[in-house]
Amino acid sequence: MPPRKEMSIAIGCVDDSFETLKTMCNDKCIELMKTLKLELNEGEDMEIAFFFADFGELIGTSRISKNESGSMSFTLDFSSNTL
Repeated sequence: MPPRKEMSIAIGCVDDSFETLKTMCNDKCIELMKTLKLELNEGEDMEIAFFFADFGELIGTSRISKNESGSMSFTLDFSSNTL
């Protein structure tokens, strides 16, 4: 199995509402899927950690994957946030 690819992204600020932060993370994942389409091989995925840009707290994580047919998808998980 190939090594897992990981990325950290600073996004938002502590004054943003949690709903705004979730929307920002969702929008960033959609943007990243376009970029990662060329970087990820079929069957690979990348885990992304979203942190506040102005404060080091975890907002949530995402997994972007490319299946065997080349289709891209992502999941967002906010259950591990440290807010």
